[in-house]
Amino acid sequence: QVDRVARKLVDGIALTNTDLICGLFTGLSGSVGTTTVDLDVDTIYAAQYALNNNLVPGPYACVLYPEQMNNFRESLRAEPGAVQFIAATAEMLVTKGPGFQGTWNGIEFYQSDSVPTANSGADSAGAMFGRGCFGWTAANPRVIAPHINSGDIVFANERVLLELVRDKTNFRSALVAQYYPSWVEVEDVRGVQIISDR
Repeated sequence: QVDRVARKLVDGIALTNTDLICGLFTGLSGSVGTTTVDLDVDTIYAAQYALNNNLVPGPYACVLYPEQMNNFRESLRAEPGAVQFIAATAEMLVTKGPGFQGTWNGIEFYQSDSVPTANSGADSAGAMFGRGCFGWTAANPRVIAPHINSGDIVFANERVLLELVRDKTNFRSALVAQYYPSWVEVEDVRGVQIISDR
């Protein structure tokens, strides 16, 4: 039971990072797409071209709101030729996470409901970016470990501390994860906003 809860806490850490990364998308100065218009293949190409113009090496990652992902797939249905979307396999989901959707034209696609809105909620502000666009760090939670009863620490490393908290009066226990991340935009030209209908 404790292992299962701990795994859920680790999943929560991944979602926290996703929220923090997506929160940076609206700060990117480069932008492609049209307000209140469905996302299409041409807009994805425009994002890829913008990164290429800025000499950003691939591979690229693209994070889209679910409706953006749906619109992109719908637009792909009309595309002829050899460039096809390669959907995620079970093995890929294990290594890349549940938000991974697949690859197309050398771009890894992810979807997340953490993608922010734009234009007073009319649009989604997804993003395509290369390595070095964003950076992160996390404070070492072990610095608070001396202030916690060592018998209550389930797991600790330089990123995460799991603490078992017992409420003996009410016969309840809880696992609490201590995790202190920070994400920043490192180099603006390595990313581009993708604006389309929400």
